[in-house]
Amino acid sequence: MAIITLARIESGAVEMEIMDVSVTDLVHQAVADIRSLAEANGNRLTLHADEMGVVALDADKLSQCIAELCANAAKFTKNGTIDVIAKRTDARSMEMLQIDVADTGIGIDEQLIAQIFQPFVQGEGRADRRFEGAGAGLAIVRALARLMGGDVSCRNRDGGGAIFTLRVPITAPAPHLRGDLGQAA
Repeated sequence: MAIITLARIESGAVEMEIMDVSVTDLVHQAVADIRSLAEANGNRLTLHADEMGVVALDADKLSQCIAELCANAAKFTKNGTIDVIAKRTDARSMEMLQIDVADTGIGIDEQLIAQIFQPFVQGEGRADRRFEGAGAGLAIVRALARLMGGDVSCRNRDGGGAIFTLRVPITAPAPHLRGDLGQAA
């Protein structure tokens, strides 16, 4: 299924569906949906989310990115922690939503970090890989992030594990959700 999703995105068959959404609620739901997977490996999953208000973005694609990043962290972390930090930031003179997924897992081979967002690349380079998967999840995250006008990056965490950072631009919601209702000219 992941390979088909990636092919659809790369072929241009996936379109943006911008809607007004409570970002904080969306992030809470996306993390709640993945909690059992994280806890299956004995992990503690925590969410630190600022109140981010209502913004216009593609809720389904953002949820999928968050779920993929959390699932990736859960896969490579055992009896550890996965922290999801969500906040609004400014980058390149744009207001952005930033989601950091930090885990205490096995980390990523430094030589593979530049490649892990490419299709079919595994973060574990050994021939006797312990982890299953086609290597499409992180490629899907990058493709969706770029479709939304953002991007995703990764770095190893001091003391072990990895931190994935997703940034997507956000715009103001429709006027009726900003409190402008009844102020028509």
